[in-house]
Amino acid sequence: NNESHTTSSMALDFLTSFLVSLSSLGTYLALLSAGFMLKRRGLFSDTLSKDLASISLHVTIPCLLFTGVLNCQQDFSTTQCPDLLSTLQTAWLILLWPFFVVLTGIALARFIVLPFSAVPSNFRRTALVAVGFPNSTGMPITILSAIHTSFAPTTPLGAVDPTVFLSVYLLFYPILQWGLGGYLMGIYEQQQQQQQ
Repeated sequence: NNESHTTSSMALDFLTSFLVSLSSLGTYLALLSAGFMLKRRGLFSDTLSKDLASISLHVTIPCLLFTGVLNCQQDFSTTQCPDLLSTLQTAWLILLWPFFVVLTGIALARFIVLPFSAVPSNFRRTALVAVGFPNSTGMPITILSAIHTSFAPTTPLGAVDPTVFLSVYLLFYPILQWGLGGYLMGIYEQQQQQQQ
């Protein structure tokens, strides 16, 4: 009897998580569709797209992640502000996660994708980097925010804002993206050739 109750509880948790995941994917697809329709109607030029991407990359996303880590109520309440050090101690393993994600992606591209696909030789480095460095800002923020708001604040997934952990993840990811990604793309080789 107790075993069947546990099984049905797990099935319910899985179903809830699955429906929340579908909902978050729906949010992302709605944003994508809106951008597509604006572009198709000529309301979204290439210049505007680049400008919005730049504002997003340099202003809004850093502000979101910064306020997520230092989410302190500004209402003169007696509630303690979150301690950044304790957040990092809780999420220390996530500091290593970018290395795992990037190295796994590069290995996947190098040993599975590139050997079995018809990627032209002059595009192989770009394909390697495209698979090795997944979208780690826009899409995860949308999905994590949708999942977080779908759960009650009393539940484990509703009590803690997951973008806090994304902030920790993004401490090392850009270093890998620009350092290792640049090396794999051959940027440093091009710079050396230009200097000679």
